[in-house]
Amino acid sequence: MRIVPPALFVSAALLWSSSLGAIDLRRMNDLGLVSVLPASFALALFFVSLSFALTLSTSSPMHAYSQALLICDVVLIVFMLYGTPLIVEDVPRPEALWRHIGVAEWIGEHGAADRTIDAYFNWPGFFIGLAFLRRISGLDTLAGLGAWAPMFFNLLYAGVLYQLFKLYFRDERLCWLGVWVFLSTNWVGADYLFPQAFGYLLYLNILFLVLLAAPAGRRQFSLHSFVERATSLLGKLTDSRFAGILPTRRPESTDTRSIGAFADEYWVPSPLQRLLLVPIAILLFTAVAISHQLTPYAIFGIVTGLVVMNASSFRALPLLMALIIFAWFTYAATPFLQQFLEHEVTNFGEVEKNVTANVTSRVQGNPDHQLVVYSRISMTALLWALAAASAVLRLWRGHRDYAFIVIGGTPAVLVALQSYGGEIALRIYFFALPATSFFVAAALARAFVTASVRRAVLGVMALCLAFLPLFVIARYGNERLDYFTEEEYDAVRYLYAVSPPGSEFVALDSNLPWRSERYALDEIVILSSYVRIYAGQLGGAPETIANSMTSSRQPSFLILTRAQEPFAEYVGGVSPDTVESFKRVIASSPRFRRIYWNRDAVIYRALPRRR
Repeated sequence: MRIVPPALFVSAALLWSSSLGAIDLRRMNDLGLVSVLPASFALALFFVSLSFALTLSTSSPMHAYSQALLICDVVLIVFMLYGTPLIVEDVPRPEALWRHIGVAEWIGEHGAADRTIDAYFNWPGFFIGLAFLRRISGLDTLAGLGAWAPMFFNLLYAGVLYQLFKLYFRDERLCWLGVWVFLSTNWVGADYLFPQAFGYLLYLNILFLVLLAAPAGRRQFSLHSFVERATSLLGKLTDSRFAGILPTRRPESTDTRSIGAFADEYWVPSPLQRLLLVPIAILLFTAVAISHQLTPYAIFGIVTGLVVMNASSFRALPLLMALIIFAWFTYAATPFLQQFLEHEVTNFGEVEKNVTANVTSRVQGNPDHQLVVYSRISMTALLWALAAASAVLRLWRGHRDYAFIVIGGTPAVLVALQSYGGEIALRIYFFALPATSFFVAAALARAFVTASVRRAVLGVMALCLAFLPLFVIARYGNERLDYFTEEEYDAVRYLYAVSPPGSEFVALDSNLPWRSERYALDEIVILSSYVRIYAGQLGGAPETIANSMTSSRQPSFLILTRAQEPFAEYVGGVSPDTVESFKRVIASSPRFRRIYWNRDAVIYRALPRRR
């Protein structure tokens, strides 16, 4: 039995590595990456999951051998789930990665952030760090580093989450299971070389510091005890008719510990050390506040909730965080604040409108793409349902998991702020994921406590079989538009080579590997709205577009690429037939001269009207 898990691990690694050569991205359909994955990839996922489940079923405390094997399983699942596209694709993705590289390049070249350019320059902390990293490393570009960012960040997330869960679980096997659930359900895709990914790492560290500093034995609010006292008093007032509505509270199980009641082997900070944790938390929060516009509010809300629930001794921390947010937002981010007050403030409190922008408006497209969207909704609903059921059951049994209830519930308040470009629901899911992972792992606590190997293995495998297939569809369902070919990359490089700074670039949409250089110097014009509106009257489109391009004082270029087509369909609402018609009328128009082409891209110059 001891040799089975490592044998499964090796088999999974070999199957996965052999499956990479069989992936042909050009055969991909609207289901995304799952449509071109070979059966050996699915078998590899099953084997590594079984290796993890069997290793997890060993007795606690775990030996070094089991710990090492679990680490190997976690690293392999990160490579499989987050590294597969990075290995089989020739060009780093997605499009936002190239924009972020461009922002960092601009700041590194100019030595400052021009806050009037766009929102990125109102929160430049992360980009300043990238520019500094590029300078000290001597890298020609950050693209190679950015390609591997998802694997890098998720490995760091796993390490911090393990320590965070260890504050609560006496059984370290549940810590590993919580990490596994997190990695199997983190489909949002906010872990690229983004400010959000960096802010999320600091978010997890702040949660760990705040909960670590909670003094042992601190009395917490207990909902169950409150209801018990209320019904008991009601029973006394009504001849005991209502007494005993609740069953006798069961003693707390040994699978979790109260906040601050750490195991003997875990470091317990002294009062002085707890005090020293405050400036560290403030420093991390300041780094988040100057790097990302949404994450500080999630951290502030959660830390405030932890203080209210008596789960944190940092009473002044929410006030300090609020002052930092206010100072940065009203001083450094004033251009964004003015724009927000003019255009976005109407969304504040519009819960129905924001939900529609995040959920209802996404359920569109062809049947394959709708299946991807419904997979995301199903995975979210399943995860939250399991977590909610586990949380309620644990509360009923007397477990004091209020800190994770706060972590899981508080982000939902963000939906009342704004739609966040139609992505606020994704961010809520992301911020709540540590808590939902905790409760799903805790649902199997009794199986581990009773030393039922069969129940534990079956439970872990049930979670893997439920989440991993949905993860691949949900995470990479948009891969057809997210990935770029070498031909598309070459076209963009040619565009920059032949165009002077300050040129006008016209495209069907923004889904290209561009803006990594000359950020804010070139003007970008997007045609998707025009093409969608005049879909039935595209005959006059070349004349209209050419007139606009030739009237511009700067050189103007039209670039059309493969990745723009699915993006225009999914995001811009432009049908594939309309896109093809648009490409034909442009190609046949005497007002456009083709200056570059390959199988995935074409670049045109507009010609002035003949007199």
